[in-house]
Amino acid sequence: MSAANPAVKSAAQNAAAPRSKRSRVLQRTKVGGALAATVALALYSTAGPNGVRVALAAGLLLGLWGLVEADRIGLTRRRGATFAAAAAAVVGALLTFAWLDPASPRQLPVDWTEAARYWRGLGLVAAGGLAAALLGSLPGIAAGAPALERRRALPTWLIAAWFALPLLALAPLRHALGVGGLVAFLVLAKVGDIAGYYVGNAIGETHPFPRISPGKTTAGCVASLVAGVLAGVAVQLGGLLPAPTLGLASGALAGLFVNLAAQAGDLFESAAKRRVGVKDAATTFGPSGGMLDLVDSLLVAGPVALVTWPFLFHWAL
Repeated sequence: MSAANPAVKSAAQNAAAPRSKRSRVLQRTKVGGALAATVALALYSTAGPNGVRVALAAGLLLGLWGLVEADRIGLTRRRGATFAAAAAAVVGALLTFAWLDPASPRQLPVDWTEAARYWRGLGLVAAGGLAAALLGSLPGIAAGAPALERRRALPTWLIAAWFALPLLALAPLRHALGVGGLVAFLVLAKVGDIAGYYVGNAIGETHPFPRISPGKTTAGCVASLVAGVLAGVAVQLGGLLPAPTLGLASGALAGLFVNLAAQAGDLFESAAKRRVGVKDAATTFGPSGGMLDLVDSLLVAGPVALVTWPFLFHWAL
């Protein structure tokens, strides 16, 4: 039997590629829709009197879930690092509960007349380790090589600061801004992912970070940023955020800051995964990967929102 004609074989592969791409996009859209419905139900559960506790529990659960995935793919140096980071998450959750919950028997004294300064301080503490790690990885990212070149695993303090603690920001955001503010934050943190994914698949041709995130395109990054800014204005006009300090510019800047942080979080997580030779943290959500792949945009965006939003809006407590 004669071998298949290479030209015919190549033509068949080229014809199958668009169909495969459309299939992946459709499958991810279905999974994304189901996840969006789940998130909507979770947000509804934060509308009650125990909403802050629910948001705090959700942040802790997602953080611990991410730590388990990080351990399974080898991001941690040793199992003890995972336990240490998990302990930091639990302690952070308990302290946050003591700060925020008036029913807590050990509520810490907080001068709520200085609330904006308090939230900025809390956000700066959470963002400090992340900023140091991201700045340290910039040379590798600029060179097109994976970040954190010298060691495959990540130090314990970085695992705690990156995975375990930032998701606890959901609780103070819910406490200070209500359900509407929490919805606004999640929309701004994820709308860029959605816009970037579809625009990148439709017209993306150049890949600015081929070794770190091969699927990320320049068109997708720009679309993500534009969508974030427009969504910031939209959630402000929709009344989901408190009174602005800079007019519509507050919403635009809120969307800008959160989107840049979300894209940085996604890029940094991709760089870390490439270091240990994996594409997705897990296969729990099919084409969307694992929990770590879903919340990567929140890991930097949460602290950034705590740092910047008190300057942009009047926080009523």
